[in-house]
Amino acid sequence: MKKVLTLTLLTVFSIMLLSGCRGDYPVNTYTDPANAIGTNVGREFILALDANPTTGYGWDENFDNGKLKLLSKEYRAADTGAGLVGGGGTQFYRFQALHLGQTAITLAYRRVSDPNPAEVKEFQVNIASRVNEGGDKMATKQYSYDGFKKIEVSAAFEVEIVRGDVYAVSITADDFPHIRVEKAGDTLQLGRQGIEWF
Repeated sequence: MKKVLTLTLLTVFSIMLLSGCRGDYPVNTYTDPANAIGTNVGREFILALDANPTTGYGWDENFDNGKLKLLSKEYRAADTGAGLVGGGGTQFYRFQALHLGQTAITLAYRRVSDPNPAEVKEFQVNIASRVNEGGDKMATKQYSYDGFKKIEVSAAFEVEIVRGDVYAVSITADDFPHIRVEKAGDTLQLGRQGIEWF
């Protein structure tokens, strides 16, 4: 079974560590805001809405970028209406869930010059803990480390680093008894027990 380890670290760093490769999973598409969206941390989903940009109308999105990341926004004209005024198509939004909790995505359909939308749709999103490739639920644990300038990571991890504002170290994993998190001098060390540091 492949293990997944995620570390989030704000100020100096934000890191995601993945042991092994990410498994493929279906990316669900939602069209009806009456049905709540259920997803997991790290997973993606798509919203698909009817749209007619040739008439001057378009969708404006509003969401909590602390819980969700907008990966792409794309309009596709219907085969029968391509290029025709009023011949609509579909506006697609692809999101990724970032953190546990509940949030909403509000979409307002309006003309650029009109502050009053012709239509508003609000999708409720429930984000559960991460699930690894074997279907096991992930848990998150907080660590009180700060003041480090370097990070050493053992084993086969993929690392992404992003600048933040404050130190906050949290790790999401399915196998905490085998995870080591230590600070040695100005270095934060992360890895699995039984695996030597670089």
